[in-house]
Amino acid sequence: MDTRARRIVRNNKKSQFHYLIVLKDFIGSFVLHAISLGIVAAFLIWVLDQV
Repeated sequence: MDTRARRIVRNNKKSQFHYLIVLKDFIGSFVLHAISLGIVAAFLIWVLDQV
């Protein structure tokens, strides 16, 4: 009984860690996309401002 409970806790910790890694990857890609979109938007505004 005790070993089974420990195994469940260990699996739960591993899944939480995996969730954190996925969340970190998602946030990182989201930030990269936001930065690239911001650069494109700034470039378009600059080009339109030149014209």
